[in-house]
Amino acid sequence: MSSGASSLLEQQVFQILKQTFGPENALLLMEYWSQRMPLDVARRRDLGEIRLEIEKVRAELAKEIERVRAELTKEIERVRAELTRELEKLRVELELVRAEGQTERERIRADLLKWSFVFWATQMLAIGGVLFSLVQLTRALP
Repeated sequence: MSSGASSLLEQQVFQILKQTFGPENALLLMEYWSQRMPLDVARRRDLGEIRLEIEKVRAELAKEIERVRAELTKEIERVRAELTRELEKLRVELELVRAEGQTERERIRADLLKWSFVFWATQMLAIGGVLFSLVQLTRALP
């Protein structure tokens, strides 16, 4: 607003205040208002400075957040790679244990077949011996 328009506005406000509150009170209100105006302007200037400071802090925080995000991403990738290596080691160990288990099962199966053969072979010999004795006894009978 130009100073002429501002002065005209002040005069109009003074006339309204004078009609409403009387000349003395209107002067007091105008004085109060003129003293408060510089404070309001100063406050607006301070608010502008505060807003600028807030923007600076916001920008710094955004940079810091980006830096932390990058660090976290890097750390997550490192942990992921480490876990992948550990899982691969576990897979290899599991495969080794499985192969050892397979070998052990085959060895046990071979042992069972061997002892099964020994058992049935001795059973056959025993049955053959009993049959031979029976045949011998039947020949000896009149």
